[in-house]
Amino acid sequence: MIKKISLIIGIIIAFFAIIFFHGGLYPVIIKLTQIEATDISECKMITLGKKPCGGPWDYLIYSTKTTNETILVSLVSIYNLLDGVANKISLKISTCDIEPAPEIILQDNQCKDGRMFIKPLDSSQ
Repeated sequence: MIKKISLIIGIIIAFFAIIFFHGGLYPVIIKLTQIEATDISECKMITLGKKPCGGPWDYLIYSTKTTNETILVSLVSIYNLLDGVANKISLKISTCDIEPAPEIILQDNQCKDGRMFIKPLDSSQ
């Protein structure tokens, strides 16, 4: 009986530790992600999170010039792993649609998501 109670307490502690650590990583990742660049080759993208049905929750665009890529990739890998575990523990559900990856552009020396900008109509047609 004591072993079962200890196991249940351990599971509860692990659950809250995963949820707390997982939630605490997100603002660190966002703060670490910088977008200032001088060339489009410095712009990259990484998937963030794991939907229960598959695919990422979001895409982060960052600059290799101003972001420590090694730390960012490591933290995002941990976040994604914990996100998958948190989904299973909390029985989270999501839509099964997969958002297409953004088109990365360089605008005003910043790496940006090209989907956020409306392209002007070609007046020659």
